[in-house]
Amino acid sequence: IQKEVAERMNADPGNKDYGSLSLLVQYYCNTKIVRRVPPQCFIPRPKVDSIVIRLDKLSEPKVKVENEKLFFDIIRNLSYGGVASVFIALFSYQILPPYNLFIKIFYYSIKNSPC
Repeated sequence: IQKEVAERMNADPGNKDYGSLSLLVQYYCNTKIVRRVPPQCFIPRPKVDSIVIRLDKLSEPKVKVENEKLFFDIIRNLSYGGVASVFIALFSYQILPPYNLFIKIFYYSIKNSPC
């Protein structure tokens, strides 16, 4: 697959490539980059590098999540719409104690903002 996608699938927390794709893939699989494949190995030659990545399905997920739908909704909302979308998802599941949690998260994001 395309190099950038494989690197995102295989990224560790703290790595710049780590994100929702990493979380989703690594929830179900162990990942390992097997080898890089240069463009000249394909006909027609692509303009990107490729990687062979190995995905070993786990017998059970790495973490136990009570509500997988909520878990994946939050991950998807983080990647598409940021914090506001996560709040909307949490409100829709009626699990967000609105005011107190919002204040804590807002304070934390402002306190740790690089700006």
